[in-house]
Amino acid sequence: IGSVWLDAEVPEAQVAGLAVGQPVSATFTTWPGRTFAGRTTVILPALERDTRTLRVRMEWPNPNGTLRPGMYAHVTLQKTENPDRLLIPSEAVIATGKRSVVIVAGDAGHFRPAEVTVGREDGGKTEILAGLQQGEQIVVSGQFLIDSEASLKGVLARMEKTGDQK
Repeated sequence: IGSVWLDAEVPEAQVAGLAVGQPVSATFTTWPGRTFAGRTTVILPALERDTRTLRVRMEWPNPNGTLRPGMYAHVTLQKTENPDRLLIPSEAVIATGKRSVVIVAGDAGHFRPAEVTVGREDGGKTEILAGLQQGEQIVVSGQFLIDSEASLKGVLARMEKTGDQK
């Protein structure tokens, strides 16, 4: 067999960035410690309804007949990444339901919310497409406390204004 192919089910959260021709690697149970290089040949257009996965076909050259149909494999997709894209820890993103917000550190210990457009999320990192610039400092944890304090200050300010009107 000159080449072998494998159909894999890729979870919906990991399909962004998949492309035909993209490199893949696999380890086979029969050959522990050995990695085989292949490529993606077909990406089906629709997700499987029950599993929310996308079927992807990959192919490996097999000049020596080492690989055989029916072998079990662990496949690693080697996605091509844009090295200039902005990635932040996913926990820094506050999803309000209508929008996504990141708390940005300003001068003199002040913070401001910044509405952001998010892209892919993978491995605890979220891609930021708009609303944040490279080099800006953000709050990664504790933003709930900042948000709570800001909300409390807003309520107190409104209460003071209401008290002045009486």
